[in-house]
Amino acid sequence: SGSASTPASTSTSSRSTAPPSPTPTSAPSSSAAPGPAPPARRRLHHLHEHRGRVFEQGLHVLQEHRAVPAVGQAVIDLAAAAPLLCAGITTYSPIMHWKIGNGHRVGVLGLGGLGHMAVKFAASLGSEVTVLSTTKNKEGDAKKLGAHNFIHTKDENQMKSAKRQFDFIIDTVSAEHDIETYLGLLRRDGAHIVVGIPPSPSAVGHGALIAGRKTLAGSMIGGIKETQ
Repeated sequence: SGSASTPASTSTSSRSTAPPSPTPTSAPSSSAAPGPAPPARRRLHHLHEHRGRVFEQGLHVLQEHRAVPAVGQAVIDLAAAAPLLCAGITTYSPIMHWKIGNGHRVGVLGLGGLGHMAVKFAASLGSEVTVLSTTKNKEGDAKKLGAHNFIHTKDENQMKSAKRQFDFIIDTVSAEHDIETYLGLLRRDGAHIVVGIPPSPSAVGHGALIAGRKTLAGSMIGGIKETQ
């Protein structure tokens, strides 16, 4: 009858406008629980879950899918991989930009997290590398990392002998220091490249740049394209 068709029509309409029910997810069987993943797979899974955030020993990973397998597939310990992902690209980027390589004399100012990577890259690319440090007992570490020379910057005689010696200085120091002093160590057309950030601005006289047509520049981090 007409009265019986109305409820049926209403019921059909309500069914067509209701959102579909979510597909139920069955709970995994305890008896079929997978065993532990191999180390590389376990690391890779961890990176995917936390990419772009701080995790395990303070490691940062770029928010770029292609960056993740590089660590997992190489089976590098995360503590060893951390410098490559932060200090590594921070020093690699200016070295690539200024085309630092074979035949150049490079001074690396400071031998900390950034400095030790700058030494490795510049030496591997064929540059003659000199570490400049206020800490005399870092000479042994500098040589182990690949530096050819070491200058204790508190030694006035050593600093005088280094006048106009370098094509580039990579300044990794984050403490206050006199940049103008190190500009005097550059050859004509040399560049002092800053990657460290001291707490206070640095005062540099224009004459220190004009004499020798020197450049004072800065560089910050880098991208995937620079590493490919």
